[in-house]
Amino acid sequence: MKKIVWFLVLLVFGLAFVCLSFAAATGNKVPPEPVPDLVVSDVKAAQPDKNSNQMVVTYTVKNRGNASSEASVTGISAGGKLVKHNTPPLDPGDSFSASCSYNLAKPGNYKIKVRADYINTVREQFETNNENVLMIGIGKSF
Repeated sequence: MKKIVWFLVLLVFGLAFVCLSFAAATGNKVPPEPVPDLVVSDVKAAQPDKNSNQMVVTYTVKNRGNASSEASVTGISAGGKLVKHNTPPLDPGDSFSASCSYNLAKPGNYKIKVRADYINTVREQFETNNENVLMIGIGKSF
């Protein structure tokens, strides 16, 4: 009878050891909760024509996450001017493109920054990848 009890005790401890080893090997991680991840996947700026100082900026916001996003605000800045655009809800893999115009006072080098989720209302997978920057020279070279 003692041999059977010892056998059962060793069997239970052995199974517990195997289970704990497997949990440690797999990191015992719970899969992450599905969340959106908004990124600015593209920024373009058209050179103004010679008769105008209007620069058109076109951008694309994409949801690279694994859940739908709610509506958000995208901020576009150039030449010290900020424009905010509403961005509709985006399903995973979907994108939204829009354009805005800037009246630039003079030729020069400009940094164009586009930031998805500008007012930080969307809980995302990564909060640090929302911005894209484009440098452009208007009327002269860098």
